[in-house]
Amino acid sequence: MSNSGSAIPLDQARAVGLAFIRDIGMAVMRAELAGSVRRERDLVHDIEIVVIPMADVQARLPIGFLSATSPGQLSRGDHLERRIHEMLDRGIVTRDRPRRDTKANPLGPRYYRIGYNHQGSNYPIDLFAVKPPAQWGVVFLIRTGSAEYSHWFVQQGYGHGVRVRDGHLERNGVTIDTPEEIDVFRRMLVPYADPKERDVEIELTWGPDEDQGEDQP
Repeated sequence: MSNSGSAIPLDQARAVGLAFIRDIGMAVMRAELAGSVRRERDLVHDIEIVVIPMADVQARLPIGFLSATSPGQLSRGDHLERRIHEMLDRGIVTRDRPRRDTKANPLGPRYYRIGYNHQGSNYPIDLFAVKPPAQWGVVFLIRTGSAEYSHWFVQQGYGHGVRVRDGHLERNGVTIDTPEEIDVFRRMLVPYADPKERDVEIELTWGPDEDQGEDQP
């Protein structure tokens, strides 16, 4: 049974998303539900998840994980990408979700558009990997949405020279650190909004014209 294109009740979507996070397990250092699940919409069409992949360095892996064959075997590479391909091979995920165009569904390294087989159904998963130069705070905020809110939010930095570029904030070519979502609100001089409040219609306003120093919150 496929849930692609069908609305999924919030509680069910949240449970499926958490099950998927458990399945990718040690391949990521951090994972959170985003999108309409985080905004607590009654019905969800795509289950969006933001993750930080395990660093692309040597790591000791247990038996049977990511094709390791002996305890403590060294493995190199993007562990999330390897895990997703392993799940594809095992039929846990699929990449045949319907599209409006004829392009293949993205399969990493920053965006995975996949189906997740769970308890007899196939659920649409949009998986976003935060990889440099992107930073968690910016990607998590934008992927929480709504699309209209994210578009509006990005514009708030124009008045004081802050741009969103490649998943991070930048002013005059210098990256502004935003390890958490709240840091993005502070740097953009925008009051924090609860995710549930980010579906309301927004009257576009612009930030101050004067430039703000890097020591601003």
